[in-house]
Amino acid sequence: MACRATGYRTTWKLRLFAASSLFVLALGSATHAWWSPTVGWFLVSDTGMVNTDLILIDNLDTNYLLFEKARNLKKSGMDARVVVPVAGAANDPEKPNLVSREIAEVLIRVAGLDAVEIIPIRHIEPITLNAARQLSDRLEGSNIKTVLILTSGFKSKRLYLVFQQVLAEIGIDAYCLPVWGAHRPDNWMESWHGIEEVLMQSLKLAYYRLWVLKGRDT
Repeated sequence: MACRATGYRTTWKLRLFAASSLFVLALGSATHAWWSPTVGWFLVSDTGMVNTDLILIDNLDTNYLLFEKARNLKKSGMDARVVVPVAGAANDPEKPNLVSREIAEVLIRVAGLDAVEIIPIRHIEPITLNAARQLSDRLEGSNIKTVLILTSGFKSKRLYLVFQQVLAEIGIDAYCLPVWGAHRPDNWMESWHGIEEVLMQSLKLAYYRLWVLKGRDT
């Protein structure tokens, strides 16, 4: 009898858990038009257009739209240097990796950009923080006072927080302009790739805020 009673209670707990989970999923799906844009915009930093000294194309995750945006900014009259980081070579991190450099050069050429500076970046975890540090080392002592970062929309808050903190240490102001593709704050839940992107960037933002950047403040 004791075994039967225990099994009975366990079965009802499982059924209750399953029913509760289905209810939460159904409620979330039915109301996503209300809360999903808020979740999407939480990952975004948009400081707006500035007359910057340097345009940094975030090339840690290759995205042609960023190169296209840089071209449009230059055509609109923005007189700024354009910098594209690529992975450093394994045997000599001070030189660009051959494949990464050629991919960047193709994107630069297709976008119609001129006079772009390709700089090698050592991929050391945490990658975004160390990329910002390496750029800071290159810019320290230069006449650069402002940097405009072009990056994917849902990645923009994390990159802005990191580069803002690192570049401020050498007296450079960081700005960020998110560039949007198919997934935006108002439609990211309409495809699995959009959901995957928001979940991944939410986890990365939390990691940087709670551990990486917090550690730099202490």
